[in-house]
Amino acid sequence: PSPGPNKVLAVVDISEQRMTVVRAFDDGRKPEQHHWAVSTGVEWKPTPLGSFYPDFLSPNHVSSIYGVPMPWSVFFKGNYAVHGDPDARMLGQRASSGCVRVHPVQAKIFYDMVEEVGRHNTAIVVRE
Repeated sequence: PSPGPNKVLAVVDISEQRMTVVRAFDDGRKPEQHHWAVSTGVEWKPTPLGSFYPDFLSPNHVSSIYGVPMPWSVFFKGNYAVHGDPDARMLGQRASSGCVRVHPVQAKIFYDMVEEVGRHNTAIVVRE
């Protein structure tokens, strides 16, 4: 799938533990595309499936539940977020409590895209 002009689409594939991010431009430039390893929720705390718009952004978030840093958080569906994982060792396998963890450098790229196009022009799709 490809987003419309000046929009961002992030597709999280739980079975592959990958996220594909596509940024489409409205000036004729070729879309920007990224494929990143992620860690989604463990089986007893799964990442919610569905299509979502970001609720809010928090660049230096610390989890109020677990007390861990969540840099470059893009929150969706309440307490769930796509965010940086400072410890990045578990990327590529289920390891979170429902969030979508990515490398902090990649989290900042995604965060900046969302900030630039706006939450209403960003879709996050989580699928098996």
